[in-house]
Amino acid sequence: MRGCLRGRSYPWRFPAKLDALYIGCHSALKTLVVETMGGQGLVTVPIKPTTAMLTAGARSGHVSVETAWKIYQAMINEES
Repeated sequence: MRGCLRGRSYPWRFPAKLDALYIGCHSALKTLVVETMGGQGLVTVPIKPTTAMLTAGARSGHVSVETAWKIYQAMINEES
């Protein structure tokens, strides 16, 4: 993560996990957020599921893809 500082000299030292919070480290910050969420039992999901996701949901629930899409939207909206 030290590479995120882009060679700048700072008078303080970051704890290892805070290195990712430096403003120039968007990718590292996203990774840190997702890892932290995972540690809490949470996952990230797309707002719009893929066709494969909807098909799998429809198949496992014995419903149409349209119904699986409505169920997915309801779950996302409940948590938003």
